[in-house]
Amino acid sequence: LVLLWRSYEAFLANRYTDPDTLLDLAAQRLEESRPYAGALLWIDGFAGFTPQEYRVLAALFPQAREVTVALCLDGEEVALPAVEASLFAPTQETYARLRELADRLKLEWEEVRLPAPGASPGSDGRGKKAPPPRFREKAALAHLEREFARPRPRAFPGEPEGLCLVAAPDPWAEVAGAAAMLQRLARNGYRYREMAIIVRQLADYRPVLELVLRAHGIPYFLDARRSALAHPLARLLLAALEVVTEGWSAEAVFRCLKTDFWPFPRDAIDRLENYVLACGIKGKDWRREEPWAFPAPPGAGCACGAKPAYFDGLRRQIVRLFGPLGEIKPGARLAGRAWLTALWQLLENLQAAATLERWQEEATAQGAPDLAEEHGQVWQGVLRLSEELVEVLGEELPTAEEFAALVRSGLEGLSLGLIPPSLDQVLVGEVERSRQPELRAAFVLGVNEGLFPARLSEEGLFGDAERETLSAYGVELAPSCRRRLFAEEFLAYIAFTRARHFLWVSYTLADAAGRPRRPSPLIARLRRHFPALAETT
Repeated sequence: LVLLWRSYEAFLANRYTDPDTLLDLAAQRLEESRPYAGALLWIDGFAGFTPQEYRVLAALFPQAREVTVALCLDGEEVALPAVEASLFAPTQETYARLRELADRLKLEWEEVRLPAPGASPGSDGRGKKAPPPRFREKAALAHLEREFARPRPRAFPGEPEGLCLVAAPDPWAEVAGAAAMLQRLARNGYRYREMAIIVRQLADYRPVLELVLRAHGIPYFLDARRSALAHPLARLLLAALEVVTEGWSAEAVFRCLKTDFWPFPRDAIDRLENYVLACGIKGKDWRREEPWAFPAPPGAGCACGAKPAYFDGLRRQIVRLFGPLGEIKPGARLAGRAWLTALWQLLENLQAAATLERWQEEATAQGAPDLAEEHGQVWQGVLRLSEELVEVLGEELPTAEEFAALVRSGLEGLSLGLIPPSLDQVLVGEVERSRQPELRAAFVLGVNEGLFPARLSEEGLFGDAERETLSAYGVELAPSCRRRLFAEEFLAYIAFTRARHFLWVSYTLADAAGRPRRPSPLIARLRRHFPALAETT
């Protein structure tokens, strides 16, 4: 592994930058330039930091006039040694690391333990203070927050008002039920922006959530990085290269034409496609000099009164707009700059930039600022990708297939991170990624075995045993699978304590394919907390 790593670093040296080293470079530049000298710095919403992030903090702390770091941690556990299975073990370890960092940098530090705002001294039988104000109206939610981490929680007396446990046949029914409750709460004074849907891994629920919420007319913001491959501009680029590699096959041509960048109505493209398929027009026929005079077979349903000359005029416009890219033969080898020049000539002929700008304006006017931002990010990403391809290819002469593979790889790595707009929308996101605002209602979906807590596995070149061994020698890597499994407990605490008025917790009896599922151990714990909790099916 050492030999591989040294060879990799030697290959990158003075040529490329590994994205995983950007934080190291940032830490180095921060030490050199000190751009935040005298600044006030606040850090919130983190349970822990990576080794690279600690290096950035080490460069920032000496510059700042004052630094405030807020951690979610039981004040009674601060002075105790970190226990791996403890609910607050991740933040307890972070607290200790930050203290060590401050001492190493010879910085003065002060510990501030925040009481529940406005809480008055009182007793709940265990010497605890009164619940935080946000839970005062819902004693059941206050009980859940207080007892969540206890191995033997005290049972809540009576009916738990503000808590709803739901068992659904499958994810479709689960999301539909949650959507109906969202609408019911919205009719009773809740704002959509005061509600959130929380899942452990969005990939398990994203298609269902998008379809069901859209069908119910519920405005929402999906807090997830989006792949650029699904954007029409990415589909246009890849399909245009397929036209070259496949020698103008009908499938590639019409994949390209249906990206909505071409100056033809979709009806004209559909009629042209029917004509091409009905007449059996092959790839070489697209660029022939002679006009198309193929008679459409009777009953083909494609001509609609149009003569072959109409379709011939369409295909000549298409060939002209393709420009130099359409003239390249399959198997030809061109320099990277030549490939990109031909590709950008196509974008200029289609006025792709103007089309994206128009889409941005339309999305903004329709109240979809996230979609408008997506169009802008894709365009900027394609610009950066073009510059990188020119630099990477150098003097190499790739074929169309090789160049298309590079473009696809670059687009796959281009993900879009969008900032939630300040609109009246339901926030939908993962508990580990999303930072929920002050919520009146939280919907925690997919509390099934293997989903929440997530089923984890070893990742990377090193196994858990090797990570533990290296850690004993002072080599810090990403946490092992075992430690990440204990951190799932903290994520469950975060999800179950977001809401101050209403908490919906649901699980499914089967997955979307009908395979049986079992409830998560979290469901059994919830029942121990609330023996009188009625389960809705």
